[in-house]
Amino acid sequence: MNFKMNEALTSVEFLGGDPEKLGRVGIRIRYEFDNGYGASILRHQFSYGGDRGLWEVAVTSGGEVDTSTSVTGDVLGFLTEQGVIEALIKIKEL
Repeated sequence: MNFKMNEALTSVEFLGGDPEKLGRVGIRIRYEFDNGYGASILRHQFSYGGDRGLWEVAVTSGGEVDTSTSVTGDVLGFLTEQGVIEALIKIKEL
């Protein structure tokens, strides 16, 4: 399956140390797919792998983290860009 990074992209947010976000500095990218699932992709100093320049992906449903899918029972951490794309394809195919 081909995946275009801008397909289903809903938001990109730069985290600039806002105290309401626990001082996180980084980036959050959100996707929503036609199947009702989405993804929250994070990289900041507290995300799994963020201190190494890697990404964390959570499956979402209804805007909330969903740990009940076959993709993962938690979040996926320490992902390269290719790992993020592979996770997005799995979420899109749910």
